[in-house]
Amino acid sequence: MLTSIAAWLNVPTGAFQIDQRTIKFLVGAIATTLGLFTYLNAPSITSISASFYVYKNGGEPWSTTIFIGFLFAITALMLGYNGERRIEAILCRVAAVAAACVALFPCKCEDECTGLARAVECHKEIAPGVHGAAALVMFLILAWFCYNFFWRAWHKRHALAKARAAVYAACGLSITVSMCILALDHLLGRAPGNHLLFPRNLTFIGETTGLLAFGISWLLASHVFPLLILPQERHKLGMPNPGGDRERRRTRTAAMCRPDAVPRGLARVPTPRHGGATIPDTCASDDDAAFRARLLTTFQAEASQHVKELLATLTALAGTSAEEHSAMLGIAYRAAHSLTGAARCVELADLAQGCAKVEFVLRQLTQSERGTTSAQLQQLFADIDALSAMVQVLSGPKESHDD
Repeated sequence: MLTSIAAWLNVPTGAFQIDQRTIKFLVGAIATTLGLFTYLNAPSITSISASFYVYKNGGEPWSTTIFIGFLFAITALMLGYNGERRIEAILCRVAAVAAACVALFPCKCEDECTGLARAVECHKEIAPGVHGAAALVMFLILAWFCYNFFWRAWHKRHALAKARAAVYAACGLSITVSMCILALDHLLGRAPGNHLLFPRNLTFIGETTGLLAFGISWLLASHVFPLLILPQERHKLGMPNPGGDRERRRTRTAAMCRPDAVPRGLARVPTPRHGGATIPDTCASDDDAAFRARLLTTFQAEASQHVKELLATLTALAGTSAEEHSAMLGIAYRAAHSLTGAARCVELADLAQGCAKVEFVLRQLTQSERGTTSAQLQQLFADIDALSAMVQVLSGPKESHDD
């Protein structure tokens, strides 16, 4: 028993690291619970920021600890998030610094000084204006990320992505409106604790609304939960199984090294074997990294053309006659079939599996006399979007189809 546990613990994890989606999940989970936990431990405060002083004024330490600890956790995680473009990496660093400033430079909490609850006493700001400015910058950047997620999801073709886009837009709008109301309330207030238009605990409501919207958008963008996510888009948290991966890779290589496993149209390596038959590069030149890089570059160019052909053909299906409809499905099926064989030959197992799924669906449609439904087309577009993202990765870091 102990030997088995020791062997399991010593299995190498390979290149497994906390990726961008896992960071989104962790940040979202922290943001959605920050307001709730501070309130449960100090229900009389009128702003989340006021929890900084609860322990200092003789209260329980949990609210203060949660406030500072959660903000620094968000800071650390956002420093490690790069996104898909340089502007995302830059804005994440700025938001991380702003979150740290919110924790390090507390507000005066003037509302608490004049309130009946007297949860905390008045305190002089360490650096006047830094807390409010940092909070505003942080929330504005978080609203920008909501709209960034919105446009990525909106440009996808399936209905679930459109629904996610609507959630992202609502979250971004909630953050923006909350910050505007808090700014208006601050400008109209004649004295600390005296707000002309809104209730005394408005700051807490606005901060909590902004944090909840921020957290929900990042949780949804992590693709961890099955809500509004296609199965092929799902991101599963957990450790990989390197041993099983190696075994599956070994099995695939043995199968693909057969001379008859090389599809037509793919470049072959002229390696004499069994009477002059040729085999794919993955079998003949496993250690030739440069050759494989050239092969993958060629494959990427051809695969991109097949993906474009698939999208163009399926997009043009609407309004065609039955005969034209069948012919165009045949064209799409042959493109998917070629892409499946080519992906298998260069040992891109995930891509080959996705291509085989699209090929199977298209073959079923070509044999059916019922025509193609809107739901089937939406699913095909989603699957092809995923294939396109995998093909793009082969030629280097490009903008993915992730939210």
